[in-house]
Amino acid sequence: VQSAPKSLFPVWQCGSASDGLVTLGCVTRDLASADGLSFIWKDASGSALTDVVQYPAVQATGGYTSVSHVRVKASDWNGNKKFTCEVKNGLGSKDASLQKPVERELHASLLLTTPTQTEIDNGTATFVCLATPFSPKSHTFKWTLEKTDISNKVKENIVSQNKGNFTAISVLELSASEWTSSTSPVKCEFQQKNHNVFKEASYGNPEFPKVYLLAPPESSGESVTLTCYVKDFYPKEVAVSWLVNDKQVEEVVGYEQNTTAVIDRNNLFSVYSQLIIKTADWNSGSVFSCLVYHESIKDCVRHISRSIAKDSKTPTLVNLTLTNPQSCSCSTYVCIWSTEIFHYEMEMDDDNMANTALTFVFLFLITLFYSIGVTVFKVK
Repeated sequence: VQSAPKSLFPVWQCGSASDGLVTLGCVTRDLASADGLSFIWKDASGSALTDVVQYPAVQATGGYTSVSHVRVKASDWNGNKKFTCEVKNGLGSKDASLQKPVERELHASLLLTTPTQTEIDNGTATFVCLATPFSPKSHTFKWTLEKTDISNKVKENIVSQNKGNFTAISVLELSASEWTSSTSPVKCEFQQKNHNVFKEASYGNPEFPKVYLLAPPESSGESVTLTCYVKDFYPKEVAVSWLVNDKQVEEVVGYEQNTTAVIDRNNLFSVYSQLIIKTADWNSGSVFSCLVYHESIKDCVRHISRSIAKDSKTPTLVNLTLTNPQSCSCSTYVCIWSTEIFHYEMEMDDDNMANTALTFVFLFLITLFYSIGVTVFKVK
């Protein structure tokens, strides 16, 4: 028995065709009969649209299905103008509105990397600006130096998509002198429709990191935490890794390593790395080492290492991973610190960096006052 249309589903084209038009459609289904069925399309003013196509009804499970579409200007559709589709027969009608959905704007986070000293020594300065994740795809990178737009010096722009969100990379290349002689920072600005974010980088002389390895407080639990504090280095790129009895932590089951984001304090940088270990391993006398890699450390030294063990009552070796290649112009040093062991207890909140920083200050002062001696041997 014929009845009025019960359903109407609007659909629309993603994007627009090369002729600047967008196709909108309507689907009605579960009709007992397709006799006398028609579609009417109207624009926002109520005027009937003429570029309408109605396809013959198709019989399927549950009844007949019929489809109609119309083509409208992409500028009208993108301008959020509303269109109406109506389907009717002799027993009644049903209508639906079509309007371009408001796109959800996901605001990007920005990361700016600076040139390495090796690259600067070779005469170039490359900056990489990474924006992720964001949507929709539309965006602009803008680079400035001394308030002058230098976006024309961009070497490459890359955009990728993953699960509906986008990642964009912009690569800027300057001469080393442009970077080192400027008193203003290089600025990367990422512009979206309703949101802008920027990062800046200023040139500074490389600063050698200071490294402190903090023993855990006494604990009756199943695990304890070692903390490696790396401070006052420049530039900000740094890598921290851990050894357990001269083996990489990744090769030892049951250990967890966490490193914070780099902290900026007056253009000098700091970072904390923590290693969660089994209390039994700590009590057994295993030796734990924190290794810090930074470009200010000369090639012939490679990295800084600090080691600790629970029973470290003998002098502790603070080594610099020494090598002495013929082509290396660096002098090589072995430094042995003999310090009196002290015990302390503290409550450390992993989320409270201020308390952790104060602990390191006390550690430094105690070490300063109780240090027995330093012997330095220069290896020819």
